[in-house]
Amino acid sequence: MHSIRDYEKELKGFKAKIFLNHEVSDYEIFSHIINASDKGLDQAFTDAAYLLEKPLSKQSNILLLEYFRVAISRNNTEICLKLIKILLRKTNQSFVIHTAFQATNSKLKAALVEAIKHNKKLKINSKIYFYLLLWRAKKISKKDFLKEVQYCLDKLLLSYQYQLKSSNSFGGNMYDSSYPQKEHRDFLLRAMRATIFLAKIGNSGKAVVFFKKAFGLFKSANANNYKDFFKDNNQGWGRTRNEKRFTDGICSYNNITKYLKTNFQDFFATPYNQDELEISSLLTTKALNFANEFAKYSNNPEILKIMFPIHESKKFVHKNIFGYIELIEKINKEFSDKKLINRVNKYFFNKQHFSSKIAFLGLSKETRKQNNIDENKIKDLYSNNVIRGSLRSLYYFSNYSHRFVYGGGCNNTIAFKFVYPLADEEIRDWLEDLFIAKNLTDYSGKFYQSNLKRMTVVGFKKMFDKQTAQIFDKNIQLKLSKLREQNIISKPLAEEISINSACYLMKESRDSGNYKLGVKFLKSMPLFSSRKVMYRGKLRKDYIKEKGDEDYMRSGAFRKELNKFLQVFLELPQKQQKNLWSNKFGRLLDWIVYPYCNKETYKKYAKQNPYGVFRSFKNQSVVEMVRIKKEKERMNQLSDKAFQKDYKKYVSSELTEDYIAGCIAVRILHFLEEGEQRFSLSEVKNKLRQDLDQNPCKKSQLSLLLALRSGGGLFGPGYKPTPTISGLLSDEKDRIIKEIKSMSQGELKKNFNDDELIDLIGKDESLNAFLLKQLPHKTIYKMVDGHHIFKNHAALCQDLDLAGVQKALRDACKDLESTKDFHWQKARFAENIFEGLCNQEHFSKFGDWNKECLNIIKGSVRGIYENMASYSMKALHNISFKNKKEAESFRHCFDCLTSIEKEEYGIGNSKYSLKKIYSQLEKTAKRILIKNKIDKLTAETFIKIIDHLLRFEEESVRGIIDKKEWQKLKLLLTKCAMHLIKITKMTVKQIFLQDEGLDKEVMKNYLQSMREFNPEYESALNRIPLSKDIIQYSRKYHAPYWANSLKNLFL
Repeated sequence: MHSIRDYEKELKGFKAKIFLNHEVSDYEIFSHIINASDKGLDQAFTDAAYLLEKPLSKQSNILLLEYFRVAISRNNTEICLKLIKILLRKTNQSFVIHTAFQATNSKLKAALVEAIKHNKKLKINSKIYFYLLLWRAKKISKKDFLKEVQYCLDKLLLSYQYQLKSSNSFGGNMYDSSYPQKEHRDFLLRAMRATIFLAKIGNSGKAVVFFKKAFGLFKSANANNYKDFFKDNNQGWGRTRNEKRFTDGICSYNNITKYLKTNFQDFFATPYNQDELEISSLLTTKALNFANEFAKYSNNPEILKIMFPIHESKKFVHKNIFGYIELIEKINKEFSDKKLINRVNKYFFNKQHFSSKIAFLGLSKETRKQNNIDENKIKDLYSNNVIRGSLRSLYYFSNYSHRFVYGGGCNNTIAFKFVYPLADEEIRDWLEDLFIAKNLTDYSGKFYQSNLKRMTVVGFKKMFDKQTAQIFDKNIQLKLSKLREQNIISKPLAEEISINSACYLMKESRDSGNYKLGVKFLKSMPLFSSRKVMYRGKLRKDYIKEKGDEDYMRSGAFRKELNKFLQVFLELPQKQQKNLWSNKFGRLLDWIVYPYCNKETYKKYAKQNPYGVFRSFKNQSVVEMVRIKKEKERMNQLSDKAFQKDYKKYVSSELTEDYIAGCIAVRILHFLEEGEQRFSLSEVKNKLRQDLDQNPCKKSQLSLLLALRSGGGLFGPGYKPTPTISGLLSDEKDRIIKEIKSMSQGELKKNFNDDELIDLIGKDESLNAFLLKQLPHKTIYKMVDGHHIFKNHAALCQDLDLAGVQKALRDACKDLESTKDFHWQKARFAENIFEGLCNQEHFSKFGDWNKECLNIIKGSVRGIYENMASYSMKALHNISFKNKKEAESFRHCFDCLTSIEKEEYGIGNSKYSLKKIYSQLEKTAKRILIKNKIDKLTAETFIKIIDHLLRFEEESVRGIIDKKEWQKLKLLLTKCAMHLIKITKMTVKQIFLQDEGLDKEVMKNYLQSMREFNPEYESALNRIPLSKDIIQYSRKYHAPYWANSLKNLFL
């Protein structure tokens, strides 16, 4: 709140700055004048005007308008009369007139009305708008108002006649370029607008008379081509003017208004194009657009009778119907001319394209029934179009301008925009369910709740009028709340729960003992760091605004209720706490308590979780940083006995595990640092070694040390320990590597199983070299797959022996040329070869290899392929497997072959080319299709190779066979897999599939076979893409498919 003294002080500051040659903008000085005037300092303009660089008439229109508004509110007649004269010359006249009529002081209002009336620069539309407001305010009679309107209309007709005669008087022809077609079109459009305006003010009879007269003149002047003037490229929508505001980006609005301290926001939220909205809203001369607008204000059919034949003569555009739903409804309900009704209905209903039939659902139930509209068929059609296609919002939030901007939509969105406001409650209910379903699925139709964000709803509803937008938003919120109650979704939309509602929720959850409700909200609410600068240097406030989420933690009232809730929650038995707030997945309680909660809550939580504040995550607040510092101080103040006791509990016991989480690693590092301060380094080292030796596996010891060295970070150091502790960890790592490197082949095999050996690869380059030397046949595959042989343009990795590498590669390639056992590692090695050399992939495993080693691989490509091809052909021909190992070997081999996109290195000339393999696959599939019985192992194997081929290798196969052959093969393989699933009654219990169609079939088999749905398979069920088929199937068998909760979908 500013006092008069504050404004006087501010004025002196301006004078001082100007005296010292400091720059002060006119925006700032003029805003000071407006702010002071708003607080009652009437001399503000007189006192500060001489400081302005430009005169009052040259100041910003935005500031002049706000000064005008303030002057009206302060009843400052002198300033108002001065400003209205300037503003009527400079900015939109109708907005100035509209503002003047907001005056509450009758004397001031009368003075402004007189000023407007005698202004000689008023445009015709502004003048009509002025008299419209006078009539509405009952300052003039309707007769006088119509007299003014009639004068303008007569003037329009006379002007057109005069121009036509003038064109002819110079020897011209009214059809040639001497009288431009633009002038004819402009006259027609103005006549249409005038007709609509007359109907709007309740004079439809006079409107028809006027238009017939104007149309007669126009038609006589354009007898041969008058219909051409009704042609334009506009669809049925976008036919009338939109509201325009100064906030829409037509000027530097934010920059101009940043010094204002008045309540200017509501004022500039009013559309400034008042005259266009009231008098000249029609944008085009399209015949049916005109008839449609006229029909909004009159039941007189004469305009439609004139316009409809013209519209019929144009090309039929099926999308136009979206703009004519109201017209069709009105014709069917309120018009009495049956011939005209039948003609219109026949035109729209008989010709309509299937993709636009959704428009019919905007009609009333009575009209739909009368015209035999199949409602359910249209719903299913549109639902499929939306689920498989797009429902993109017309408006998106711009990170650049920090506001919603028009981005264009798609046909589905346009349909939604026009149907939803006109539809009955049943259709709206279905459309809302469809909107939610689309935004709870990903591009493939699979359930994905993260797609539904608050900004999606806000942007989508902007295409509706204010009332419709509120209804849509409210209904969506209610339905999402129900989905949360049913545990379908867990993440609330920001702003869906206001801060006040969140406070109430916390209190209600605490008082009622329904802690689950409070925990669910806290685990899912938006949470932002309290740092001023956020992601990529973006300010916190801008980042939150862009996200569109509610910032609950900024509210002191919410934090108060949060602390009360957590203090009661933390008094529950810890077992109950863990059941309510599991640490296995989702947000941990740590993320809320340590950065944001008060001292009392923190102490309660810290008592249950000592040293928990030592986390691997970046600090989220200054409070958290202080708490970490204090916890270190507390640790430092412990007696040696107490410290050693805690060390045993929080360090020694954890190092018995094979894996430690990031936060545990950070806690251990803090203990090691404290231990190094209390005891000698050798004592700390011995204790660490002793703890590590509790775990006999050297691989596990090495993994634990590497986790500690990384500071608990997943993709980089989470916590950086002191140099001393870093050195200690490095020494211990080197010690363990040295111990492993001292082992013989026999000792390695004795101490490590195959998986543990493979896991050791990549821990250290010198260890990689040792393992390759000792056990090349076991390690070469992982060495190649993990890029552990060459780096930086043919440079051999540390300690590797080139001759040893070459021998290991030759042996591995030779084995692949003859083996009949394709373990997954061997198959992966072969796949790397085919992808890198045949497919020539950019990120090949062999990109940095030297010429000698690469030649070994190149020389083996054909031999490896021929062995794998021969093995696969034999398996495809036999259609049976002795055991699981043989089945898996075939699957690994065949999946590898199907990854080949180009038959390079002689593969195309092999005995069994890829085309022959796909041909044999086709024959095998046909043989399987005629079988009514097959063993489950064989069936499962063939289902899996088909699944892999359809889901991942379509591009590869299409590189070998043409498109038609692939489509034929794809259809056959799908039928084959479906047949196998059917005859073996394979369900989701026995097999996991990637292809959406096959996955759906095994789920359907399970639903048929079950007595009661097992919740274990709920995630598998919800993984199936949304479709009519799966919804109806799951409803039939009472399965908890997520979309069943949207009860209006696919009825």
